[in-house]
Amino acid sequence: MPISNGYFLNINSKLDITFLEQDILIPYQTNANIHKSKNVNLIAYLMGRIYQLIQSNKVYSGELSVSVNKFRVKGLIMKKELVAYADSVGILPVDKHENILFIQQFRLATKKTITEIPAGKIEKGESPEQAALREMNEEIGYSGKLAPIVKWYLAPGYSTEKMHLFFATGLKRITKRLRMDDDEIIKTERMKLRTAIERCLNGDIEDCKTVSAIMLYARLYHH
Repeated sequence: MPISNGYFLNINSKLDITFLEQDILIPYQTNANIHKSKNVNLIAYLMGRIYQLIQSNKVYSGELSVSVNKFRVKGLIMKKELVAYADSVGILPVDKHENILFIQQFRLATKKTITEIPAGKIEKGESPEQAALREMNEEIGYSGKLAPIVKWYLAPGYSTEKMHLFFATGLKRITKRLRMDDDEIIKTERMKLRTAIERCLNGDIEDCKTVSAIMLYARLYHH
């Protein structure tokens, strides 16, 4: 697979990896039984040799921070803005009737109300599990049994934010609600999995973390 002029990463069926940097050939022989993650780590190491960070300047600092970064790639100096933001949690809550609880929330960036799973950033001093339970309390008024599923980057092209996804079952209504953020106006909606999938496929559900969580739940529990 060509990465750029003079840089090639070739992975064949035997998982033999060869790295070509200009005129220097660095072979790396792997055993077919080696766990896939080790090969992924090797690729990350090799890519680290291709991209070299030269300078990083923070231009804004608040709830998030923005930096302007210079890096060298293919012999060229490139510039890219990056957003540093706290890690977050997303929760797909499922009640005893197999309904999924979603929230309807206005988003300024989209200029409309969209359907999402409950989610939010991990506050300082919180574990992902504590943050997930707090967000469920604030946004849908339930607690539940959490099952950690996966961690994923939401927008790795420009943001550092990594989300911890949980499935929540055994939901119990909370009588003492925590206060939502001042800019949050949220309504809840229950939906069967089949309906949720249909709304993903027809474009009605547009939030990528929500679409991914629905499809992952369908794959793991309803395949």
